[in-house]
Amino acid sequence: MLASRPVGVEELRRDNERLAALAAAEAHIGELTTQVGRLADAVAQGNERIAESLAIAQCKKRRGNKSAAKPPSPPPTLDEDARKVFDDRPAAPEPPDRDKPAKQPRRPTGRKPVPEQLQAEDHSLRPDV
Repeated sequence: MLASRPVGVEELRRDNERLAALAAAEAHIGELTTQVGRLADAVAQGNERIAESLAIAQCKKRRGNKSAAKPPSPPPTLDEDARKVFDDRPAAPEPPDRDKPAKQPRRPTGRKPVPEQLQAEDHSLRPDV
């Protein structure tokens, strides 16, 4: 019996070592799973930020750059001589009267009348009446 007992103890020690290694591996897997979850959250948050930035950029692109447009220039100032010449300029000639173009014939819409050769015969539903 003494010879069998040390073999059993050695087996138990090996089993304990294997179980300890498995427990360590499971703990490491748990840590890695947690880290993957955090990274997935970070990626999702980054995607949301990118989507918001893209929407803002597209909105600004559609609006155009109105701030860069020049304000309208003030009307030119004229001295008295130039104003008098401008007011006394000849009037533009009257435009000639133009004839309206003839209307183009249009295809009729709707049903056409039945041709004479295809006129329907008169029928009575009940000949005894």
